[in-house]
Amino acid sequence: MSPDTRAAATATTSFAVIALAITLACLPLTAAQAQIPPGFEADLIANNDFENPLTPLGFDAISENDGSVAYTTADPIAGSGSLKITVNSYGRVIAYHAYGYGSGPFTRSVTLSAKLRVDSASESGRELTACAIAYFMDSQEPSQVCRNFPVDPNNVVDVKLSLDTDERQLNYLFPQFKLDDSGTIEATVDDVHYYVDEAQTPTVPTGFELADLTTNHEFEDSEAELGFNAISSNDGSVAHTAVDPILGDGSLKVTVNSYGRVIGYHQYGYGSGPFAHSLTFSAMLRVDSSTVPGRELTACAIAYFLDSQEPSEICQSFPVDADNFVDVYLTLDTEDRQLNYVFPQFKLNDTGTIEATVDEVHYYVVQPEP
Repeated sequence: MSPDTRAAATATTSFAVIALAITLACLPLTAAQAQIPPGFEADLIANNDFENPLTPLGFDAISENDGSVAYTTADPIAGSGSLKITVNSYGRVIAYHAYGYGSGPFTRSVTLSAKLRVDSASESGRELTACAIAYFMDSQEPSQVCRNFPVDPNNVVDVKLSLDTDERQLNYLFPQFKLDDSGTIEATVDDVHYYVDEAQTPTVPTGFELADLTTNHEFEDSEAELGFNAISSNDGSVAHTAVDPILGDGSLKVTVNSYGRVIGYHQYGYGSGPFAHSLTFSAMLRVDSSTVPGRELTACAIAYFLDSQEPSEICQSFPVDADNFVDVYLTLDTEDRQLNYVFPQFKLNDTGTIEATVDEVHYYVVQPEP
């Protein structure tokens, strides 16, 4: 069978494998799975640490020809046990999860996180590919993000693959390990998670609609306008970054100096602003560092109205946590007043300099239908 034919054949999962995967997906959650990091809603992997040899592994090869999985106590990555994966020529090993038809959540992202050691390959130069894959209700085409890992039996690498699901409704999804070439490759896996981050949007009453004032949500295109700027060069700076992005290949890097402000400014033409029901600032935020210990980055949703010079705002402060992102979700009741100009804001209400990474940004206005 040619590689192209093989790839096409494995793209459609057999009924038997789906049935097995659904059974595995319905197993009860373990204590380890309950430890969801900030910013996520659920972990679809029940057996995270592979310590109990009697617990179902949760992963399976698409077919016997694709490879195999097994519990192993031989040189585990952590604790007394790990998952051993063998992938044959053009093979696939997955952990399948299907939602009941039409019952999947609307999500911002899914993330594959794992510790991986690629132990050996039967042919030199072969690499194991890890992928986060999702299928949606509105399309037969999947979205995926993948990364290759070469053989290195002496080192464990951290796999972290975040897929931007653009607030679409999930149908089924799976993490995957594959070999896109001939031969056989073996690897050890531990501490594996498949996190789902559900989308959150404001309540929209009857007679109103939801408008989003931000155009660059994902920061994937390095040439696209960022939509944020520092008030002045003294306040700080913004930039596109491909270094440790929260989602995909790019995020927004925000640097805020002493008492500085970084905003995403939007002004309506005079007297043309909507009589808004609410304003919501939503984003993924990771506060990476601060030059002064104890400093926090403050996020705000701010609105100015046509009937007053006094703004309304709602703010929340976030401490440095370079290992986790958090959800910014700030809703301001605008009391059906007419908007003049509005902006989300990041600020530092103290001395020093603070740096953060931002992704999946929205500035929602709940406004009357036309």
